[in-house]
Amino acid sequence: MNRSRTAVARVLTASALTFGLFGSFATVPGARADGVSDQKQKIEQLAAELTNLNERIAILDEEYGAALDQKEQLDTKIVAAQAELAVEQAQMDKLIGVMSDIAVQKFVGNNTHNLSPLFSSAAAYSSGEQKDALSSIAFDAGAASADDLQSLIRKVNKDTKALQVQQQQADELIATLAQQREQGAQLIEEYTKKSAEAKAKYGELVQQEADRQAAAAAERAAATANPATLTGGNNGGGNNNNDSGGTRPPRGGGGGDTNSGGGTPSLPVPPPSGKAGTAVSAAYSQIGVPYVAFEASPSRGFDCSGLTSWAWAQAGVYMPHQSRAQYASFPHVSKDQAQPGDLVFFYNPIHHVGMYVGGGMMIDAPHTGATVRLVAVKWGGVVGVARPG
Repeated sequence: MNRSRTAVARVLTASALTFGLFGSFATVPGARADGVSDQKQKIEQLAAELTNLNERIAILDEEYGAALDQKEQLDTKIVAAQAELAVEQAQMDKLIGVMSDIAVQKFVGNNTHNLSPLFSSAAAYSSGEQKDALSSIAFDAGAASADDLQSLIRKVNKDTKALQVQQQQADELIATLAQQREQGAQLIEEYTKKSAEAKAKYGELVQQEADRQAAAAAERAAATANPATLTGGNNGGGNNNNDSGGTRPPRGGGGGDTNSGGGTPSLPVPPPSGKAGTAVSAAYSQIGVPYVAFEASPSRGFDCSGLTSWAWAQAGVYMPHQSRAQYASFPHVSKDQAQPGDLVFFYNPIHHVGMYVGGGMMIDAPHTGATVRLVAVKWGGVVGVARPG
């Protein structure tokens, strides 16, 4: 609880800093009264550049998550196809062996009983015709000499080609993933350099302005969001309430008005029992872990959907490593019905997610250069809420 109170205090302090952002320009070293307007413009420009870079990283991260999930699904299909093909191959080998044995027995003996599996009416064939057919079976595996064997061979060939197509798709996805990671690394390097330069010159003002711009963009997206365009529909029922006011605290989340217009969040409520409680506790345990694009591991770091997927995995609930796919995977609830453990989503199209923990607060992995944090939910920017479990 002490840790939670400390985290909330940090949130409130950050809010106060943001509120007084442009009132503090005059205190920046080297600032002059007649240069405040220019400095403000420069900070806004730098913040916009950082926000744009973060946006590009987040979208690339989403695309990577979708490709990775597709690759995992394809790998599962390939393993199943390989197993099925192995069974078919074994059946075919067994059938070829039986037919070859029959042919060999006919050559070395005179047992007409063994003809019955090959010919429906052995008497209808001359001795020469029988020997020609048996020779084809014995020395050429009889691929076109029995309907069941021929049908099985066709199926094996078809399934082999399908498996080759799947393996080619997997190779292409691997190349796509590698390309996306390389692009992401370049964007992250650019962001890190630009952020460091801005911080050296203006302290935290640029990042605060970037956060403000991002919050404003989320609110604009929420105001214009059409639920049908977010993921293609509501999977599991519930009401995706995009009320534009953003002034109501979630009744099910423990109270506390944390809308974008101000208000003081209450302290986090005790974690719920069951799977949601396990997920919330897991998310709390990762506060302070660095944001790392494409990752979902306490040892390597988290991106936003990586954190929520990992936390819920600790409760035995699987979800894709992509925020849009997470939104599509679970029932939707209205914002005023949010409960601890629910996922809250931002932007349109969706490319950010956090876990609601009660008391008007959520835990998320925000962006490059930041860490997993406990932060007040800006409900005006929330485009949807989903409930795993």
